[in-house]
Amino acid sequence: DGYINTNQILNGHYPTSLANGDKVTFPLVLGKGTYEVSMLYSTSNDRGKLDIALDGNIIINQLDQYSAGVIYNVIHRESAVVIRHPTKTLSFRVNGKNAASSDYHANCSLNHSGGLPKMDIEVITTLL
Repeated sequence: DGYINTNQILNGHYPTSLANGDKVTFPLVLGKGTYEVSMLYSTSNDRGKLDIALDGNIIINQLDQYSAGVIYNVIHRESAVVIRHPTKTLSFRVNGKNAASSDYHANCSLNHSGGLPKMDIEVITTLL
């Protein structure tokens, strides 16, 4: 379940269960094209590394969410993400951790309705 954190934009987080390999998948429909993907999250000393995939194809590999102290409202951008076939799922999986991290916790901000994680996916070009 998500929770409220008033220090983070949109005030919500989707936390994992603190296990390496933990995964959550959301339905998503994206047409063919080239996209920029932005993710909003926070970092801390107990965070793991996060893989983000579209239909099982990793678009962000081992995003390290570790920092010595809490940092809110961190944005990671991945440009030129090419979708060659219509996409049906967006998934997040904990894939290891920083050597200095005390745990495998990973998160992403939820939108205000508590639905999909706060991922801005913008069309750069459309494939024919």
